[in-house]
Amino acid sequence: MLRAQQRSRHCALGVVATVLFGPVRVLSGTDAVGVWQSNPDGALTLAKRESLSLVAATTSPVPTIRLNSARRFQSMIGFGASLTDASAHILLHRMSVAQRDALLDDLFGVQGIHFGILRLTIGSCDLWASEYSYDDVPKGQTDPSLSHFSLARAESDIVPLVRMALARNPDLKLIATPWSAPGWMKSSGSMLGGTLKNENYNVYSAYLTRYLQEMRAAGIKIDYLTVQNEPNFTPPDYPGMVMTAAMRTRFVTQYLAPKLRQAALDTKILDNDHNWNSGSWSTDLLGNENVRDVVRGVAWHCYGGNVSEQSRIHAAFPDKDTLITECTARLTDEWSGTLGWDMTNLLIGGTRNWARAVMMWNLVLDERGGPHLGACKNCRGVITVDSRTGDATREPEYFTFSHLSHFLQSGAQRIASNSLDHLIDVAFQNPDGTFVLLVYNDSAEPKQFRVLETQREFSYKLPAKSAATFLW
Repeated sequence: MLRAQQRSRHCALGVVATVLFGPVRVLSGTDAVGVWQSNPDGALTLAKRESLSLVAATTSPVPTIRLNSARRFQSMIGFGASLTDASAHILLHRMSVAQRDALLDDLFGVQGIHFGILRLTIGSCDLWASEYSYDDVPKGQTDPSLSHFSLARAESDIVPLVRMALARNPDLKLIATPWSAPGWMKSSGSMLGGTLKNENYNVYSAYLTRYLQEMRAAGIKIDYLTVQNEPNFTPPDYPGMVMTAAMRTRFVTQYLAPKLRQAALDTKILDNDHNWNSGSWSTDLLGNENVRDVVRGVAWHCYGGNVSEQSRIHAAFPDKDTLITECTARLTDEWSGTLGWDMTNLLIGGTRNWARAVMMWNLVLDERGGPHLGACKNCRGVITVDSRTGDATREPEYFTFSHLSHFLQSGAQRIASNSLDHLIDVAFQNPDGTFVLLVYNDSAEPKQFRVLETQREFSYKLPAKSAATFLW
């Protein structure tokens, strides 16, 4: 699905991917504030500006953003995207080894965008050219013993690429999501449409457990699992499956959670994996004390509703994690609109509303937004790769996400900060003590402000519709 705000002009911002960043975490002194700015016209995209100086705090009438590191909120997992079959195919078969290595260094290395979480599909989704599961049998047959289960498709492309990413970021977290159970388990007899048959709840829980076990045997630990992508939606032209809140509650509490415990797997389950307004989260599942050790939180998509819904559910279940697991852009979305939308809804809005992770949809797609089965025929990845030459182009999301992903260390914590009139912000403190502040000016005029942290301050004038990351 596509996020609600659609824009019509093609984004002309395209930068062939090489390692963009230097060692920005090394500052010239304890009183230096690094600044990286993006402007709506694309003249500046995460551009390093002249460093500022921290000075002793003064009394000033200038509007002030005040940081309070004594008030701490969620710790961050990271930022990322999905490694779909389409992404994996392009990386392995449409790029040279040198091109791929440079791009992976940039996406996962500490000197690049430094993504910290990847989403994997369990079987096929819409971003591939065919339907498949990890236990396919001829139509009309079943396999209740899972004797035909095979990870061969994942082992050919997905597994090698995950290993390459982990080699560059050993702290990388993984989330896995099925778009459909194998067709023979479903009422439709196909990976299209339908729902899980009652008699197959047990075998489907065994199927998912088997996937986790075999991935771990391949050296890949899945940290989070959602049991169904967009469970309230059944697409007509790519894999999908209705799985209501009541169905998921029964499936997890009676079948999946016991199997995970029996297999000694510590993978945590996230409920929902649908939009802010989907209404598909299960209070019965989130509040069930019998699966408290297994059900870790709620996964969200950005295609409907308001990001503030995350805070409403967090208030009801404050011990549960919040992750934004999918949001996509179109090939026609322009830079200026993307900058403001991502800041308001994902990077600042998402994290101020308790998100520990924020993820785009596809990591890499080709120049046509594929390969794909249906649905989003012009989705764009964080990176677009020319399928003829292997050249990689950074899309706007690369730069908007870099405003936080490059600067936050694993385990960074959000700390208290106040937003001002037309200036929205979010603040963090890294484990090494450095502060990261992201500010977006949503007005049509430049805004002067100062930042006060403990007894120190600095000032800045941020242009209209622009974003800046400050590090000190």
